[in-house]
Amino acid sequence: MTIFWRYLRADGSACGESGTFDDRMDAEAWLSEEWQSLVGVGVEAIALVSGDGDELYRMSLQPGPDPG
Repeated sequence: MTIFWRYLRADGSACGESGTFDDRMDAEAWLSEEWQSLVGVGVEAIALVSGDGDELYRMSLQPGPDPG
């Protein structure tokens, strides 16, 4: 099964997709290297999607509140 990242705007609408990956580990490794580039072009959040279209999880690329 392949998976891919769906890029999301602030309103939750899709604005692009990554290439496909063979597994979650490869997808997450790619994201750890590319997330800043995605933020730089206006991607607010991402969703990991299975090849059959099921959303596995979603997360923001924006910094959270300062806990301090």
